[in-house]
Parts: sequence; structure tokens; C-alpha cells
Amino acid sequence: MDSVKYFSSVAETLGVVLLVLVVIFELVALLWKARERLFAVLSLSALLLLAGAEYIANQYNHRKDALYETREQSLTVTFDQKLQRAGESAQKAQNRASAAEAQAEELKRQHAPRTLTPQQKASLVTMLKILSPQELYFVCSPDPESQQYFAQLANAFTSAGWKFVFHPSNWGTVVLYPAGLQVWVSDTRSPPRGALVLQEAFKKIGVKLRMTQFLMVGEGKFTLYVGPKPSN
Repeated sequence: MDSVKYFSSVAETLGVVLLVLVVIFELVALLWKARERLFAVLSLSALLLLAGAEYIANQYNHRKDALYETREQSLTVTFDQKLQRAGESAQKAQNRASAAEAQAEELKRQHAPRTLTPQQKASLVTMLKILSPQELYFVCSPDPESQQYFAQLANAFTSAGWKFVFHPSNWGTVVLYPAGLQVWVSDTRSPPRGALVLQEAFKKIGVKLRMTQFLMVGEGKFTLYVGPKPSN
């Protein structure tokens, strides 16, 4: 690009010099009659050289314009590519931020204590009132989170006319507390109606309640078990 500009400038300068020489030779030929032919020839020669210089200058100017246009197009393409890459980088950064925020929300949800929302409580009360009054045993894990969640459930059960009673002493002491909620029955093939209603009510409010066989419960009886919060 620089070499084209240089030769174009040289050709234009040479053209100006030759044009001046043509004028000078013409004047000398008019004033110096003895040398008129010589300076006429010199003037013609300078004129021919001027034409050549102008041709060369035009060629270099066209070349220079073409290079300018190519350079501008290249700069435009480069700018557009950089702009596109910047947009893609910004989008990736936004996606990473959204993913991190979602992960943080998920971790927050996993570590948050279980709660019974007002809507869940209202639905639970409505469905449990079908078999009101009703008695059932209860077993709750000793950890604070489970105890607080059981207290919320007990409040809803009481509002529905269901009553928790202590299980028989011959059950012994619970050593291991599996995670999650369960309803214990003596025979899972023919559970009491109350256990089925309870399981369906929890299903309606989006809470998993697994039915488990425990022979000590006794025929026609059932137990609500509240274990530690599941890890997922």
C-alpha cells in the first residue's frame, strides 16, 4: 500500500515537471527562432513523456483506490467479526452467570428446611377431612429440621380432625432414621383406608410418601413417619 502511494506521488510530481517543461520549451521555440525546431522537438518529447507520466499516475491511482477499498472492506469485516465475537463472549458470560445463579438457587433449595405452604396445608386439610375423625401413630426423627416439619404437619392434621397418638411401647427404640416420609402399615397389600387417603393427599400436594410394611403397627392401624430431609 505504501509503495503504491509512493510511486503514484512520484508519477504525479513528474507529470507536473514535464508540463512545466512543455510550456518552457514552447516559449523558447517561439522566442528563439534559430533553435525553434530543436525546442519544438523537446517540447513534443516532453509532451509525450507527460502523457506517459499521466498514464502511469492514473494506473497507480486506480491501484491505490482498489487497495483502499479492499482495506476498508477488510477493516469492516474485521470489525464485524470482533463485534460478533464480543457478542458471543457476552452471551457465554451471561449463560455462565445464569447457570451459576440456577446452581446457587438449587443449593439454597436443597439446604432450606422443609415447609408446608399455606396452599399445601389447605389442600391437605380438605382431603384429610374425608375420614375425619381419624387416629394414627407417629414417629419422627430427632433432628431439628424434621421436628419442625412434623409440627407443621401435625397442625394441618389437627385442623382436619386427625389425631396423633403414641405408638405402643413394645415397638422398642428406633436406632436408624431413613430419610423422607413414610406411612407404615402391617400389610402393604391390604392397607387401611386411612393410609391410602393419607398417601393420596400427600401426592396431591407434591410430597412423596412411601408406604412401608411394619408388622408391629397392627391390623387396621397406620403410622406417619417423618425422617430427615432427603439429600435431593
